[in-house]
Amino acid sequence: IAAYGPTALTGVTDWADTEPGNDPVRRVGLLHAGSNSVALALYTASLRARRRGDRGRGVALGLAGAGVLTAGGFLGGHLSYAHGVGVDQTAFDPGSTEWTDALAVSEVREGEPVAAQAGDAPVLLYRSQGTIAAIHDRCSHRGCSLAGGEVEAGVVECPCHGSRFRLSDGQLVRGPATVPQPAFDARERDGRVEVRRRT
Repeated sequence: IAAYGPTALTGVTDWADTEPGNDPVRRVGLLHAGSNSVALALYTASLRARRRGDRGRGVALGLAGAGVLTAGGFLGGHLSYAHGVGVDQTAFDPGSTEWTDALAVSEVREGEPVAAQAGDAPVLLYRSQGTIAAIHDRCSHRGCSLAGGEVEAGVVECPCHGSRFRLSDGQLVRGPATVPQPAFDARERDGRVEVRRRT
């Protein structure tokens, strides 16, 4: 009962950040929230019954609440594991720690973010005053390409939900993202840009 408020608040935040056109995810999210609300009502009724001395009724209501809460937990797990809601979108392709070819040097122009592919990892490259910065291009929040975002004072803003990350090290400046972007070292070699993930 005590945990319901903060837990529901984080759930509402995750649900609000899902894509408006993704009806299946939004429906499952509403069922998840509804299940948890019913479980809260059952647990509250159980507490009241126990305080009145009706232990049998309290136990029955508590068991019913546990059953509904289990169903709600299953739906919450489905949102995370099947639909990736609340999951770090960079976790499964963080990039190699070995130097990996990404793009021709000529394609990385001063002051223009550009998307590249370095092995399995999508990378955002940005040249400023002759130096190339590189971070993971897929936003950790919901997976949008950061290369389409605006860059100001060394910070890129995700074009989808407004998360902001420092280009120099991938650190999170502003949410709704909750984790930073993997950062890469970059070098120019034989007319190509190569990157490797920082460890």
